[in-house]
Amino acid sequence: MVLLWLGIGIGMILIIYLAIKYSKTQKNEYVKFNMQCIHCGSKINGLKCIKCNGAQH
Repeated sequence: MVLLWLGIGIGMILIIYLAIKYSKTQKNEYVKFNMQCIHCGSKINGLKCIKCNGAQH
């Protein structure tokens, strides 16, 4: 029963946080998603860079 109340409390805090973030976000703002490798800067189409795949960074 305690876990249920704890889950409800965490869920309510999360909903309140997301509602505040939504209300502060401007209507033309978007999520920026970068499709470039952090190390070499080349364009990637997946999770791993082909050039840096075996390199140690």
